[in-house]
Amino acid sequence: MAHTEWTLLYLVIQRILSEKTLQGTMMALLGAHIPYIRLFPANMLTPLHYSTSELSLLEGTTLYHGAIQRRETSKLSSERAKDWLVSAMTSTSDEQIKLLLTWIEEIDWHSAWLWAEDGYASRSFPPQVAGWPEGDEPILIPGFDALNHRRAEPVTWSFHEPELAVFTLRRAYFQGEQVYNNYGAKSNEELCSSYGFVEPNGPDDLLALALRSNADEATCVFYWPKNQTEPPSALLVTLREHVEPVAETGHVARLLSEVQVMEMLEKMLRQRRKAFRLTQREVEDAVPFKNDSDFVRESVLYVIRTYRDAQASMLNKKIQWVQAELDRLLEELEHEGWTP
Repeated sequence: MAHTEWTLLYLVIQRILSEKTLQGTMMALLGAHIPYIRLFPANMLTPLHYSTSELSLLEGTTLYHGAIQRRETSKLSSERAKDWLVSAMTSTSDEQIKLLLTWIEEIDWHSAWLWAEDGYASRSFPPQVAGWPEGDEPILIPGFDALNHRRAEPVTWSFHEPELAVFTLRRAYFQGEQVYNNYGAKSNEELCSSYGFVEPNGPDDLLALALRSNADEATCVFYWPKNQTEPPSALLVTLREHVEPVAETGHVARLLSEVQVMEMLEKMLRQRRKAFRLTQREVEDAVPFKNDSDFVRESVLYVIRTYRDAQASMLNKKIQWVQAELDRLLEELEHEGWTP
């Protein structure tokens, strides 16, 4: 198993033991981090934990496809981890281990694994904070992650030899004031995916555009920030690779090539908006409910609507920019004396 899977497996075992009790030294040995695990939310609000109806309200967005893909990947890794664990525990003669194995079989293993994935993803730190190489997997540092988060809060994480992780506050606090950790610049898509919340009018929001030239090529994803007027340069470079040759030469040829690029970009954006609008009415009409097999939570509905409203606004503004750029290019061509 991968390093991350060992961490997730440990978290799941700790959660089981936080709700059950083994006897004797086995509990102290296996449940060393139970107090830490009890800091984790019992219920996560990320798309990994959405109901069928909640997830359907994300259709037409990149967040929807990301959630589906993550669920499929996590199911495989959770089954691999459980198979290994059950195999390793089945041969034991220890009654306490046998009891733990019984509890493992009783729980919804995949849901517990998704809970561990969310906990790890939202609470982990770069390995350098513990003095480990940059290329290692992210790590959990009990205590460091106990604080609430706020964007751009001035704090520093650092490592002091020989084995000290240090959390430094970079501003003064009043007595009784809450101390925050920070989460850096993140889009609503990242915030929803990792933490289960969004920021209305988030300054770091962005539009993700996926491009695949043909079925044999991997999909490339380009990110167009909300507050960036022009498209990502890497996206324009990729689109220019698919421009058809033109008969003209010189400056007119360059202008005609750019017209093709803008037309391709406009087509991408319009297709994206069309898919987005197919489910938008369903989102607008949705109401919280709960029955025996499905539900929509009010808090999740708010997150989805806020995320989608921001995506719709960005799509419209990006399309308007492309249309204005096309008009500018055509005016310049007309000035050069070019006619269709």
